[in-house]
Amino acid sequence: MKKVAVIGLGYVGLPLAALCAKQGYETIGFEKKAEVVLKLSGGQCHIKDEVVESMLAEALNSGNFIPTGDINKIADCNVYL
Repeated sequence: MKKVAVIGLGYVGLPLAALCAKQGYETIGFEKKAEVVLKLSGGQCHIKDEVVESMLAEALNSGNFIPTGDINKIADCNVYL
């Protein structure tokens, strides 16, 4: 199975990562801002949009989405977005 890295979890990256996770891809979201990674890991969305918040919840519940600030975690991905 392909492992997807989404670099930057802002207004474009977060929904993209959530969609990849929802489609069944193991998705690693890389974000350099530690406070954003901490919020996302705890299930809180830093983007105030109901659709994005719902997408994040689905992605986290799928078990396919992992937000991280550690660049080494995306080293073995097959696809980079």
